[in-house]
Amino acid sequence: MTVKEILEKTEFGKKDIIAIKDYNITDFRPVEQLLKYYKKAFRKNAAYRYREIKALLDQEAVVVETDYFEPPTYTIFTKRTIKAPFGRPLDEYQKIILE
Repeated sequence: MTVKEILEKTEFGKKDIIAIKDYNITDFRPVEQLLKYYKKAFRKNAAYRYREIKALLDQEAVVVETDYFEPPTYTIFTKRTIKAPFGRPLDEYQKIILE
């Protein structure tokens, strides 16, 4: 899924502010602002910030839940942030189970 699809189709994408981790930059912005800038990026002479947001929202991404907070927080990590294999589940012998 892309970041835009995550924001539009998931439940936590409807929150006010979302954290997007792209490479070594963490971006905190309101969801409405991100989607509004995405639409403005299709204009003929769109501003740089609109094109930059469009490039960010078109990245492949995953969502990571941090559950040691109450309530849990969600962070969107783009594909180029993760240097490991992307989108493939771990094999059974690679999983670590804590009890």
